[in-house]
Amino acid sequence: LSLSLSLTVATLATHTLTLLVGPDLLFTLDLSIQSPAMSLEVVLENAHGLKSADCFSKTDPYVLLSYSTQTHRSKTAKNQGSDPIWNQKFLFTVDEGVSELILKVMDEDLFTADDHLGTVRIPLKGVLSTGKLPPTAFNVVRPDGCYQGEVKVALTYIPKRLQSYNEGLYKPQKGPSGSVHESSWRA
Repeated sequence: LSLSLSLTVATLATHTLTLLVGPDLLFTLDLSIQSPAMSLEVVLENAHGLKSADCFSKTDPYVLLSYSTQTHRSKTAKNQGSDPIWNQKFLFTVDEGVSELILKVMDEDLFTADDHLGTVRIPLKGVLSTGKLPPTAFNVVRPDGCYQGEVKVALTYIPKRLQSYNEGLYKPQKGPSGSVHESSWRA
C-alpha cells in the first residue's frame, strides 16, 4: 500500500487536495472557490451651491454616477435649484484596477440639451482599505475648471458571498491505472 499526498494550486484560486492510495484508489478533495467579489454602495445625499444653468427657472439637477463601464442616473431634483436633495442608493460591481468613481452633475432641460454643471472625481484607494467612507462633501469642478458647489456622498464596500466554481459533492475521476474505484469529495 503506497500513500501519496499532493496539493495542486491552479489559476482562479482553485485548490485541489489529492490522496492516492494504491494503484486504483484515488481520493480528491476539491476546494475550488471564486475569489470574493465586492460591491460598492454609493449613497448620493445632496448638493450645495451648484451653479444655476437656467435663466428663467430653477435648476433641475440630476447626477450620472460612473464606475468602470457601469453608469447609474439619479432622479431629477425638480425645481430644487442649487441645493438639491436626492438621498438615493446605487450599487456597483467592483472591477479590479478601477480606482475612482465619477459623478457628472447635470441640469435637466425640457426643450434643449441637458447642461453639464460639473464633475466630481472620487478616489477609491483609501476607501477600499477602510471599507467605508462616511458622508463626505466633494467639490464640483465645472467644465471651465473652476469649483462651484459640492456633492455629498457616502461609500461602503460590500463583500459578496464566496461561490464555488463547481456544482455537486461527488466528482469521480480516473485513477492512474484508468479504473474508476476512486472517490472525490467537495468541501
